[in-house]
Amino acid sequence: MTRQYQKAVALRLMHLLGDRSSMEIQEDGIFLKQDWIDMAELGADWLNWTPQCALLQPGHDSRELLPIPFTGRQLAAFMLCPVAGDFEYYVGKVGQLDASLLAETFNGVQDGLPKFAIEEAQAHLAQAIARTGSNDSDALWLSAERMKCEYETERDAARKRLGILSVSDHGLSDSEYTRRINQANDEVAQLKSSLAELRSRAEALGVDWLRRTTLAIFEAACHRHIDDETAGFVEGFYSKLSLPAFIQMRSVGPLSAARLLFAKNPMDDSAKDDAEVRTLALVFEDVAQFAPAPRSMQDWVQIARERRVAHNVSIADYIEFSTAENADAGQQCKDLRSSPDGEFSTSGAKTGRRKDLLTPLILKAMREVGTDTADAFTLIRQWAQTSPPTAPLIGVTESGIQWLDSNDRQQELSRESLRKRISRKASGRP
Repeated sequence: MTRQYQKAVALRLMHLLGDRSSMEIQEDGIFLKQDWIDMAELGADWLNWTPQCALLQPGHDSRELLPIPFTGRQLAAFMLCPVAGDFEYYVGKVGQLDASLLAETFNGVQDGLPKFAIEEAQAHLAQAIARTGSNDSDALWLSAERMKCEYETERDAARKRLGILSVSDHGLSDSEYTRRINQANDEVAQLKSSLAELRSRAEALGVDWLRRTTLAIFEAACHRHIDDETAGFVEGFYSKLSLPAFIQMRSVGPLSAARLLFAKNPMDDSAKDDAEVRTLALVFEDVAQFAPAPRSMQDWVQIARERRVAHNVSIADYIEFSTAENADAGQQCKDLRSSPDGEFSTSGAKTGRRKDLLTPLILKAMREVGTDTADAFTLIRQWAQTSPPTAPLIGVTESGIQWLDSNDRQQELSRESLRKRISRKASGRP
């Protein structure tokens, strides 16, 4: 039977992660915070990766990092997530358990289960990575970091030459400042475009590796129960859709179920079904007609075996094993009170704070131009000068941008206040 770990183990593991601004713990799992998701979408969406991005399990919140209770495989998938990167300082890199670090980290009398959970998870990671290979995006990210330094150096040199290195202390009219900012940006536009392209390639490559490795964590267990021919079908299916997601659907049609139980693509209506598939589908349709009800793949496997109808036994075993591994797939995430230790908040709690109408516009500007204050201020100022201005903006002054708050009171956004807002958002703070 698969070992399950409870909330106490999850709490102990969470204490290893120094920066908790990205996640929160609830009674039924660990989840990404919405504030973190909003921040990461500004240009580093890959930071929002969770195992659900690959598994697509029905009934699971897409923000779920780790369910509670959890298995060693589910912990392995969590350890792959970018927000869990600090684990490597305590237990070694993913798939490379460091025994000395592990012993140093878990040396308390109550550390037996957390230590065992990490050992199990690292073993699953090592097995999965042996199949998917190393993360080739790491080299691209290093190149992107070097290019970023080059871009910022040339951009700042251009601004210094034009007398606009300071965001606020430059003594220029707003129109002249904007003109010079645009001139400086034009001088480094090609380098900025190359940097964006390199980052995009690195992100795509990294996300693809995360997807393949996450699926391999769970697939590896199932492969011990299936033959080589079925394993090939499973591999091919993963390239089109998450097979665990299809298996966990609560309602699968008779024909789709029959196709899958003969290692055929259940969604391919263009292919001609052979006699065996049609026979099995006929039996399933008979059951569906006289006892209508939603049926999962597990239900159809049971019917095929009870009726003694021919089917691919290896695929049936795979389905049953996958269903047992993910028995919690139907649970819904709940809005609960803060956890007893007081260190993690719940996502359902209402803060009572009035919504800042300007924040969505600042986030939009950051998505388009990044975290550079001068570029963001110039863009927001342009929105304020359109006819009509983009809400909640109402106009501009020589030193700032006018906008209306939720009480319809006029406010002014200066370059310095925008710099502070961007800094908070970029660091993941509200």
